[in-house]
Amino acid sequence: MSEYWKLGNKSLEKDKMEKKIRAYYLYNIRQNALRNIKMKENNIPQKLKNNGNESKKSLKVAVITQSYYRKDGSSKKCLQNMFKMLEAQTYKNFKVFITGDNYQPENEFIEVCNEYTGEIYLHNNNISCRDLKLGDIKNYWACGGVHAVYNSYLKAKEEDYNIALMLDDDDYWNESYINNVVNNFIKYPDTGFMITKAEYCGSTLPRTSVNTIYYNNYIPLGADSVRSSSSHNISKIGDCILKIWKDLIDEVKKMNKEQEKWKLSPCDLGILNVIGKKVIEGEYKSLFIPIVLVKKTNDCNWNNII
Repeated sequence: MSEYWKLGNKSLEKDKMEKKIRAYYLYNIRQNALRNIKMKENNIPQKLKNNGNESKKSLKVAVITQSYYRKDGSSKKCLQNMFKMLEAQTYKNFKVFITGDNYQPENEFIEVCNEYTGEIYLHNNNISCRDLKLGDIKNYWACGGVHAVYNSYLKAKEEDYNIALMLDDDDYWNESYINNVVNNFIKYPDTGFMITKAEYCGSTLPRTSVNTIYYNNYIPLGADSVRSSSSHNISKIGDCILKIWKDLIDEVKKMNKEQEKWKLSPCDLGILNVIGKKVIEGEYKSLFIPIVLVKKTNDCNWNNII
């Protein structure tokens, strides 16, 4: 379920304008971030006032993931590797929310998921963007898995989970990944969107030289990160994330009925740019962890998309 955010159909002029806006606000953002780093104890939300293990026990941590049957038959192995990686995490107090993107054969999906020894919510959707008439193959990539990830995330929100860690079934987390994310949400409780450094097909994302941690030390930007390196404070940005996915689901439903097709903007590109804009405007706070804790070795295998 790989989705690496690309610039899509953004014009160069729009891209330049966004960069100018970011530059204009960057100084003030950094000054505010330095003040936030000195935040006093009485400004910390009640749920995160305790330290160490007490705070960790109070947080409900969800791993949000999805899968589909790849034509080359590799999905079963991807899932097995993913669950093995999750079982090896040093932090154990989390629940996996996984939805099949109309994974067929369904019995293979259910059997592999039931081999996982941790806490899990399991569901297989009966609809997928791959089943619709969307024209260009890139449109299927742009919206791939949106029905499934929407279901997993919504279920976690309904169960009052606090933190959502996004994970594609073919990506890899360092064994200390969840522990690092949880610790930093406790240390920086106003964070809405968090991202770590990731190895992406031989390069490193995001493209930033920042090596210290403080609020808004990195502004989320499309085409500059890996989904599996991102995590959300559901109470702060969950509704926004769900709306973006729902809007895309409605758009592909409309496109399926239309004779003339158009170009879809990649789903994760939209999320990153919306979150980045809200960080710039002061509505959300972001946090970048400058440690490589995530690895994606391949992306955009067109033969497996539909």
